[in-house]
Amino acid sequence: MISVVCTCGRRFQTGDENAGKRTKCPVCGTPLVMPVPGVDAASIEPGRGRETSPSWWYPKGHAEASKAPTPQGSEAEQAQTRIIPSTRAGAPPRAETSSRPARWPRGLTIASGVGAIAILVFGLLPWLGYPDPTPGPRPKDEPVAANRGPSGPAPNPEIGRPAVAREPSDNVPLPPADVPPAERPPGPPVVSPEWEPRPASNNAAPEGSTEEAGQPRMTLLVPAYFYPAGPGLKHWEQLIDAAAHVPIVAVANPGSGPGEDLNPDYRAVVGRASRRGVVVIGYVSTNYAYRPRLEVEADVDRWVRFYPEIRGIFFDAQASDVGHADDYAILREFVRKRINRALVVTNPGTLCAEEYASRPASDVFCMFESPSGFEHFRLPRWADRYSAGHFAALPHHVPSPEQMRDCIQVAASRGIGLIYVTDAQGPNLWDRLPSYWDAEVEAVRKVNQGLTP
Repeated sequence: MISVVCTCGRRFQTGDENAGKRTKCPVCGTPLVMPVPGVDAASIEPGRGRETSPSWWYPKGHAEASKAPTPQGSEAEQAQTRIIPSTRAGAPPRAETSSRPARWPRGLTIASGVGAIAILVFGLLPWLGYPDPTPGPRPKDEPVAANRGPSGPAPNPEIGRPAVAREPSDNVPLPPADVPPAERPPGPPVVSPEWEPRPASNNAAPEGSTEEAGQPRMTLLVPAYFYPAGPGLKHWEQLIDAAAHVPIVAVANPGSGPGEDLNPDYRAVVGRASRRGVVVIGYVSTNYAYRPRLEVEADVDRWVRFYPEIRGIFFDAQASDVGHADDYAILREFVRKRINRALVVTNPGTLCAEEYASRPASDVFCMFESPSGFEHFRLPRWADRYSAGHFAALPHHVPSPEQMRDCIQVAASRGIGLIYVTDAQGPNLWDRLPSYWDAEVEAVRKVNQGLTP
């Protein structure tokens, strides 16, 4: 058998007796020369070819199959001819006529589809409640912070959960950065957390303050991972003293959790801090939902057994994708059965799906934990349906008191009710209080009085 390939990409076969003959491609009409074994096809003058394919090209009765079909009626009614190369030795290719309608050009089809979708979307905008997209630019998406837990370096990214960006289905417009939560447009009902930090005895708001009695606008969420002895005990004493001026939630962490045994030093400091008005909660890692639930629940039980003054649990390394919202909701219910009116804080370290709040899977979500970018950070749109007490941020590597105050102001203006800013660096960012701790306490106190920090 002789094989020949046309420039249009079709491959045909014919018998050896047709070697050296000339013909035209039945598809595109290109002149073809049947190859002769041992002879270069380029050395054979192709000549003018023939007006039609020779009779030997097709079996008897199919000699005219190579001719283009004569258009009759509309394009949609025209039949198409397809050349099917033969797979049987010695048999010529055959042509098959299909009654399928002719297709539009691919580019025209895509353009028509895109145009139809655009018309549909713009037609539905008024019904969906979106503002007119033509006047002025919309705010850009929020930057996503790195998944880094207060326990130390970031986990292996191959086992981490993907961050969830702003929900595109939300129809509540994102307010400008300089509009405080109190002045935002009215939206869905605000959901408040069930817990409230116990106000200090001398934390009353002065006359003319925008703060309501017993309802401070901002709380310090302190990862207090310093051992309560030596220099670490001094930091605990500073933290406990500050509770007389601002509400404080302190995360205790004896050993990446409660540890296997009771620690007398932690037992003493947790009891003293709780009596002085600090809301002490215990650290438990969930490893982005990869840690077995029984291990997580065992840590919770040890916290309750070793340190009965504990007021809640801090679940670090929370998954952020919607698929694990139910898992964390189960954990929250487990904690609330062990601790009366427990405060449950989770730390995805980045934006997460709204289902974690609507289940609910937590009382407070730490949505930012990064050394940079807090000045541009905004909560997702769905956060407008919840109070500021649901959201926390942990900016670190903030070198100066001035930059710290800027972070406090950003949090206050963008609906973030729990904050902690530190200048600490190194492998453990949370093993001491910041050098400007007193200034940070004063800045939060001023915010709670309705003043500029």
